[in-house]
Amino acid sequence: RRGGPRPGRPGVAEPAQRAAGRGPPRPLPFLTSPQDVVPFKSDAQRRSTLIAIYSMFILERGDESILPAVFKFIGDHLATDPKGLANIQLSRSLTQAAVAPFSGVAGDRFNRVHVVSIGALIWGLATIAMGLLTDIHQAYAFAIFNGLGLSLIVPSVQSLIADSYVSKSRGSAFGALYMISSLGSMAVSFFSTSIGGQKIGAVDGWRFAFLLVGAVSLAASAAVLCLAVDPRADAKKARRAALIASGVKDEPFFKWCAGRATSMGRDIKIVLAVPTFVIIVLQGIVGSMPWTAMGFSTLYLQSTGFSDLRAATVAACFSLGCAVGSALGGVFGDRATRRFGNRGRVAVCQVSVALSIPAALTILKWLPVGTGEPSSADKLTGLYAPVFFLAGSLISWCGTNNSAIFSQVVPEQLRSSIYAFDRAFETAIGSLAGPIVGALTPLFGFTGSLKYSDSTPVATLTTNARALGTAMLVMMIVPWILCFAAYLGLYWTLDRDEAHAGVLAKRFAADAAAAAAAAADTE
Repeated sequence: RRGGPRPGRPGVAEPAQRAAGRGPPRPLPFLTSPQDVVPFKSDAQRRSTLIAIYSMFILERGDESILPAVFKFIGDHLATDPKGLANIQLSRSLTQAAVAPFSGVAGDRFNRVHVVSIGALIWGLATIAMGLLTDIHQAYAFAIFNGLGLSLIVPSVQSLIADSYVSKSRGSAFGALYMISSLGSMAVSFFSTSIGGQKIGAVDGWRFAFLLVGAVSLAASAAVLCLAVDPRADAKKARRAALIASGVKDEPFFKWCAGRATSMGRDIKIVLAVPTFVIIVLQGIVGSMPWTAMGFSTLYLQSTGFSDLRAATVAACFSLGCAVGSALGGVFGDRATRRFGNRGRVAVCQVSVALSIPAALTILKWLPVGTGEPSSADKLTGLYAPVFFLAGSLISWCGTNNSAIFSQVVPEQLRSSIYAFDRAFETAIGSLAGPIVGALTPLFGFTGSLKYSDSTPVATLTTNARALGTAMLVMMIVPWILCFAAYLGLYWTLDRDEAHAGVLAKRFAADAAAAAAAAADTE
């Protein structure tokens, strides 16, 4: 290449120097912009942290997927209908929504790795308890504790990911995160559904699935402490030590929480003045509803006549498609951004939403179905599996790009708290889709409960399956239309708000420096 090596690239002699232990180290991948990321102390530390938090996100998604994967078996055991099952899931989701803002505060105050580990410990114990339930009231209680643990994970994990990558690579980073988490969800769902109706020794298969995932979560809680590092932890300790050394007493925890809640309210007020943030939150609220409705897909497949194993196989193909689509969505978004600017990423999201509507119609209305009798639809597996895979790969591009857009318009100092705020809103309102699906099923003809017997008429099985599919479809198409419309506003707001976020980040940094200087002057 003419002109010698490019700036920032190792020179000709540098590899030999590095092999001998001399010369500058190779720049860490994706850690080349000190204004945009928080560097780790070493490449090995960064790698082990990413492996740990990616693995934890896999387990988080896997744990969330167990309940809908065994809806049929729990419904049969508790003699309840889709509305009752949706209410169990709603109790977990509302707990996640209520606790998420506090988990963001905890991530700002404490080591984020510790927050993630504690969350895994709580959800692991609650998941084990779910495997021991005997009535629906216990299911509600255990689901609440499960939601408490799960709520601690996502804000800190997303914040750590955003700290580890520059903005133009975050689409691919979040794409990888959502891809591998979808694979984890697929594996857990397939395993849980396929063994749910069997006996593992003297234990029901669906109970065994809860017990196993709970035990793995407890082990992961310990493992993340050994492998992961919060790159901001030393800075947090240094700031606190400097304040204490200057004569400023460390605030009691509850007093700090009260002050942080006030500060968080101010922070939220700041970002609510950012149009892009508001649009992304509103889009996320309506955009999460179809995914909540899709939680009934395994139950729908079983209701149409697929055996447990074949239903698990088709559902796994959908999850695999979502994993591929999440990775592709991130890549498409990054490439479109480099080619067309921020508008390219928005367009990628809209294409995915536009493709979601015919995909939903295909899998819920246009494909042939069985009679509802067990195994009557197994012969259709060869048709359903590729269609579900294709649908999953087309409708799953938005999540990765939403996370990337979000990190562009939220100053890095506010990411943990604001991620938690967004998570709370999306989870609280989006989770209502489950009970709405349950409430709509009787309107479309669903009768009785999921506790079927050999004497249940075939007509009842078929009617109930169609009613469930129609209710799911309503809660998918309407929100997706609103979601597509919401994205239109980003064409006018994203560029301006990204620049505004940079100004805010500098202002927050200047305020922090001024506060530290004032504390030193009072010594």
